[in-house]
Amino acid sequence: MTDEFMQYADHLKNEKLFELEEFYQKQLENYRPDIQKNFNRICTTIVNLQKKQLLGAISYLEYTLLFTNLIRAEETAEVRVYDKNWYFDPKQLIVGSFDFSFCLPNTGN
Repeated sequence: MTDEFMQYADHLKNEKLFELEEFYQKQLENYRPDIQKNFNRICTTIVNLQKKQLLGAISYLEYTLLFTNLIRAEETAEVRVYDKNWYFDPKQLIVGSFDFSFCLPNTGN
């Protein structure tokens, strides 16, 4: 890839991420119930895994929007949990996902 293309791609990525952030901030109240339902499901999953001793104590929960998912038009974020070692947690686990397609602005693309 050329430097020119990389600059264009980086600019476009940043532009779209800022647009998404602005949309999210403006529409948060509309989507809060869906976000809370998903969070409750994730918490239930975590508790069940802990009861089965498949997951220990967690210190961090992260919704991870992968850039590669956006490129593939996969509008989901992975939900990952970590112990106190965060990214160095050897037992980090994906405990669910969040489909955020309903809250994306219609860009006409």
